[in-house]
Amino acid sequence: MVVASIFKRVILHEGSHSLSAKYEHGHASASISWHPDFINGKMFPQMTVEYIQNNYLQIFPLNQSLGTFDRLVKIQNSMLLE
Repeated sequence: MVVASIFKRVILHEGSHSLSAKYEHGHASASISWHPDFINGKMFPQMTVEYIQNNYLQIFPLNQSLGTFDRLVKIQNSMLLE
């Protein structure tokens, strides 16, 4: 049952990207305060600062966002904020 739930989430997530949907953390209304060690690459040394900038810290204007920001996703990703 858990595997089916994870599989469904992955299919929906990747399917959304195929339709040009962007990541939730890039939504203009997300207002995420990232942990400084994440931003400067110390939390995950395998990621370069450039990679973090391009894949996590880029904010898209509201006219490029689809709908309202999903607060549940913000809660699920909160481990990067602590």
